[in-house]
Amino acid sequence: MNYGLMGQASLGAVELRAAHLRYADPLERFGPEAQGFGTSAEVAVTASPKLRVEASYWQAENFRAPLGQGIFQSRNPEDPSTWYREQPQLLGLGLAWEGLASLRIRAWYDVADRSVQPSVTWVRYVVLDPL
Repeated sequence: MNYGLMGQASLGAVELRAAHLRYADPLERFGPEAQGFGTSAEVAVTASPKLRVEASYWQAENFRAPLGQGIFQSRNPEDPSTWYREQPQLLGLGLAWEGLASLRIRAWYDVADRSVQPSVTWVRYVVLDPL
């Protein structure tokens, strides 16, 4: 079960977002992952009506989100019986373009192992006219 608090504020072209997410599994009461958390903070600056520059921070401990991306998990997404990162700490820098489609290009820097992982998301929007 995942739950949490989220907040957002903006001032002109600058938008701040933060979230504190909790993970709790009552069936794992006596295991290492009975509960965990993840904290996210993001600053986004609108450079033009369709282009945004984003900087992000992620820190977690024993965090699992069954539908979330593997990079944010504490367990290995390919083999859930093994640890991936018990306490992931990531810095992100990216560009987002929003139009008839959404394109996000982001680089995540893993503080623990000093590696960079790229992330690309492309979403095409479809508008359906009512009959």
